[in-house]
Amino acid sequence: NLQVVGATTQPLFKEENLTSLVVKMEKIFQYRNDHNGYALPIGRCIAFKKNTISNFPPNLHSEDTWISLISLKEYGFDTVKIIPALVYYTPAGNWVDWIKQRSRWIVGYNQIFLSFPELKEVHRSYVEKYRKPKEALVRQELIDLEKDGIDQELLAIATNFIKPLLQENAVLQKEQLLTKDGVWEPIESTKE
Repeated sequence: NLQVVGATTQPLFKEENLTSLVVKMEKIFQYRNDHNGYALPIGRCIAFKKNTISNFPPNLHSEDTWISLISLKEYGFDTVKIIPALVYYTPAGNWVDWIKQRSRWIVGYNQIFLSFPELKEVHRSYVEKYRKPKEALVRQELIDLEKDGIDQELLAIATNFIKPLLQENAVLQKEQLLTKDGVWEPIESTKE
């Protein structure tokens, strides 16, 4: 009994930027999201039954994530699915916008987990259910991303430097990234 469905998201990069470091980081983070059990139906393509949600909480930025998590909690893991369809998106085209965009997503998750602490455990359980064993993930990640010029050193930088940078930036920039009414400053390089 499906309650929420979404498509797989796929970044659509500009041809002239394919070798840039910011594009490689987007590929790493997108790959990890798709293969580590983090993928949830989100706003780029999400559909849900009208009776699934009675009321949306006010001033919540990540409504799409909240819909998926609350549905997992209320209806079970088998009621929220990613379907075999692709939705293309334009990723941020420069470091300033990329860091801001990724930090916004972290702020959105943190806002949900602060307002609805029970959903943090739902999310953790969901990730654990769909995550592959770490050793297999690391090996496959190297094989899959090597064709894009992404090596083990770049993967280590993403893990040991970029991810903590994004998490710290989300904390430091929270007030600038999210206003009380849930409005975000637009990311210009993603609007094409």
